[in-house]
Amino acid sequence: MVSYAPVSAGGLNGRGAEICNPSCSNNPGSAEALLKIMPQKKAGALTQKELFEKAGVITKTTGRRALNGLLAAGQIQRIGDGWKGNPYRYWRNAKGGSAKAKQS
Repeated sequence: MVSYAPVSAGGLNGRGAEICNPSCSNNPGSAEALLKIMPQKKAGALTQKELFEKAGVITKTTGRRALNGLLAAGQIQRIGDGWKGNPYRYWRNAKGGSAKAKQS
């Protein structure tokens, strides 16, 4: 099932509506959608691309903003260098956001 998030006239470069996965609650880049599918352990850490596909994120910009917010809040952690050969991989912070995110 596909849902449509209405936008104001002229929004989204004239596309009119943004298509998203129903599990994303009409907010394809929402932190909630990403947290919902975020791995619990470092061993299962996923790349941005994998997370965005599973969460139904439409744009990289929206998804990156959500990930950066989760990192800043300490709710998730990441490993990697952010390059093609060693991309960032993310997982849920075991401490539930009480500590600053580890970015190594």
